[in-house]
Amino acid sequence: MLVKSALIAGALVATTALAYEFPENAGIVRASSEDDAALDMLQAISRGTAALTKRSRDALVFLSIESGSTRTRTPSAREPRFGGVPDGLPFEFRFGPQQGGPREPQMQQALGSGFIFDRDKGYLLTNNHVVADADVIRLKLANGEQHRGKVIGRDARTDLAVVKIEGKFDAASLGELTLGDSDAVQPGHFALALGAPFGLEASASQGIVSAKGRGSLDIAELGDFIQTDAAINPGMSGGPLLDAEGKVIGVNTAIFTPNGGSRGGGFAGIGFAVPANIVRQVAKELVEHGTMPRGYLGLALAPTDDKERDHVQSGALVAEVRQGGPAASAGFSKGDVIVQVAGRVTPTVSAVTTAIGLAKPGSSVDFVILRAGKERKLSARIGDWPLEPRAS
Repeated sequence: MLVKSALIAGALVATTALAYEFPENAGIVRASSEDDAALDMLQAISRGTAALTKRSRDALVFLSIESGSTRTRTPSAREPRFGGVPDGLPFEFRFGPQQGGPREPQMQQALGSGFIFDRDKGYLLTNNHVVADADVIRLKLANGEQHRGKVIGRDARTDLAVVKIEGKFDAASLGELTLGDSDAVQPGHFALALGAPFGLEASASQGIVSAKGRGSLDIAELGDFIQTDAAINPGMSGGPLLDAEGKVIGVNTAIFTPNGGSRGGGFAGIGFAVPANIVRQVAKELVEHGTMPRGYLGLALAPTDDKERDHVQSGALVAEVRQGGPAASAGFSKGDVIVQVAGRVTPTVSAVTTAIGLAKPGSSVDFVILRAGKERKLSARIGDWPLEPRAS
């Protein structure tokens, strides 16, 4: 009887609902025109990111590196503060359990990424630490073709390398990426990182440019790195960091792992890329000469202290001038603060060091300095980098 009553009650409710006409808009939440516009914009951004990823993937290259090595490592070996080079090996390298004692020579393997920047010649960019110890470089292109790679040139100071695709390949089915203007990039700008994290080819991660001018950070000797929160993981070294126009603003190089390198830590929202304007200059030299010459001025630099900051908010303090060097000939003095190099503001020691290091030996470079709080201009002829001493 109880079941029957429930059925009857349900029928009454249903009949009443059918008979009742809801007033127009009663109880219905309608999106405002502002909401509709916002949703349209969100969907447009999603479609745009997907289109950018699809278009750029055709230029990606997956690198598999083989190298014979007798180097050993124990579980207690120091891990890098940044995803860089522990004990001379890239962080992508993997090691099995170490039992101690001598180790027989064996083939080590590593994974990395790269991207084609000259499709006709088969040139691609990647990191130096990806290919530095390579005996064999195997390339997998976006069209599925597999080829050997040949190092055209590499530069450890900026952690960049140019590799050529060997043999015949179907260039028409591949893409190429254009280097953009990294100076125009600002914190907050869109960033898309591409590569093969842990061997997962053609992966994309989206984020923003978190900061610029991060200095060398013990990642490389030269370079003011771009910081991004786009996920960069082992295997993405050498891949491109793109802007919203699909231009390369940097080459993904390292990650910060607070728990210690590839064994103890993972991506923590802090990745670094070599700025495109440095990449462009280095790549040109590597293609033409196979190496990147480094300029020398003969200065020891230090950050400005509180005393100098009374006169300047940023710059690099000249802590020492090497006798007989280009800086001494140009009239630099201890206590000068370098604020511009070749017409560009250089707010940090790393920026000054990078500007000098990337200057072509034999070229004349203009400097703006502060001496006793007064601005002065000096011109110096850049020398060749000596083996000793190590100075800018």
